Amino acid sequence: MALRGDAGVALAFGAQRVKVYDLPPVNAAEPYVVIGEDAVDPLVAEGFGGVQVLTSLHVWSRTTPPGFAECKAIAAAALDAVAAIDAVDGWRLDFDPTAGGQRFLPDADGLTAHGVLTVGWTASPA
Repeated sequence: MALRGDAGVALAFGAQRVKVYDLPPVNAAEPYVVIGEDAVDPLVAEGFGGVQVLTSLHVWSRTTPPGFAECKAIAAAALDAVAAIDAVDGWRLDFDPTAGGQRFLPDADGLTAHGVLTVGWTASPA
């Protein structure tokens, strides 16, 4: 997987193991990344059988003292890693840096930082 094997993501996780889930286990220890919601919409153009793909990445971090530095570092590394993905399962991917956004939110517990990244690609059959 692109995130687990990326050197920049590993560096952002520091001495901790890189954890990437599609559904995190109950009581998963931070930091970790969750590959979340997807939206796939057809792109209508003559002769183009492509789609636009939007995916959410959630970054969860807990540091002492609480703060966003680790969360933002992991988010930046994850964004760089997914931007480099150019093909998957017979599809050519063109990263669209304008398709998404980033939000960083404090969790209700007052200790956990939550980053939400929306990333997008235009995908066409390879």
